[in-house]
Amino acid sequence: MRYLKRLGVALVVVVVLLLVVAMLLPAQVTVQRSIAVQAPRCNVFALLDGYSWFDDFSPWAGRDPDTRYTFEGPSRGVGARMSWQSSSPEVGSGSMQTTLSEPCERIEQDLDFGAQGSAVAWWDLRPVEDGVQVTWGLDSDFGMNPVGRFMGLMMDGFIGPDYEQGLEGLKALAEVLPSADIEGLEVRRVELDPRPIAALSTRAARDPDAMAQALGAAYGQIGLWMQGAGVQIAGAPLAITLADDGSSWVFQAGIPFEGEVPEGAGGPVQVASTAGGKALEVVHRGAYAGLADTRERLEAWMKLHKVEAQGNPWEEYVSDPAVTPEEQLVTKLFVPL
Repeated sequence: MRYLKRLGVALVVVVVLLLVVAMLLPAQVTVQRSIAVQAPRCNVFALLDGYSWFDDFSPWAGRDPDTRYTFEGPSRGVGARMSWQSSSPEVGSGSMQTTLSEPCERIEQDLDFGAQGSAVAWWDLRPVEDGVQVTWGLDSDFGMNPVGRFMGLMMDGFIGPDYEQGLEGLKALAEVLPSADIEGLEVRRVELDPRPIAALSTRAARDPDAMAQALGAAYGQIGLWMQGAGVQIAGAPLAITLADDGSSWVFQAGIPFEGEVPEGAGGPVQVASTAGGKALEVVHRGAYAGLADTRERLEAWMKLHKVEAQGNPWEEYVSDPAVTPEEQLVTKLFVPL
């Protein structure tokens, strides 16, 4: 009995000592890893904001191909939520929801692992030479839980290697996606009504001078046709891209009109219509020579946001170049969805 009593006292002492030691350990633990990515900062941010790209670089994605995912809320920004369920202990089950989304700079996500606890994950993006420094971090608060505080000592060893693997995957992904910088590009989702246009199909070499000459010639023919048909201009001239191989541009020049077209009016100029329904809209301000750059940035934005066109894109030349200074020209780009 004396031996058992001493053993009991010893166990109590050990437990007390462990509790004391636990209370001396930090309650809050941060794990973080960083990597330099040779890609524009806002392009990398687009891969992290929301969860559409997460499995493309996640270190856990390949560990259980049967993991079930559920997405709720908006696709991006605050409120975007992803839940997962897996029978694999390496993946487990839980959810993550975006609570902070500072464009091109920082993202914070609440993680909920059920009985295993909760944490806050975050991404921090800082510009560096030739790209961006991406830091992936995890903050855990164990409060007064002594077991949790001891677990906190091992958090870096448990999670750090996974974060390193995930960052390597993010780097590989970001550096093969379009490199046109989307920072500052304002893309709006709009709903459009179809409009009748007088249209003429033609082609031009892919350089600003040749394109301008082809457009001018096409609009001249359309203008003569409209005079003969007795219809009135009802909007800015436009150009619908039919094909573009990088060296030549096949397009349909068009001018919106109002009025009845008499029977028999025809020839190379035909009555057509702009697309109606959902579309993306980007406003380009400045010289027409800069349109190629805006087109490229819009294409990069669509790729990074996993948005696909559902028809031919077009441009509307809102300003009259004959009376508008070049730097003040306004052109609208549309992509049907």
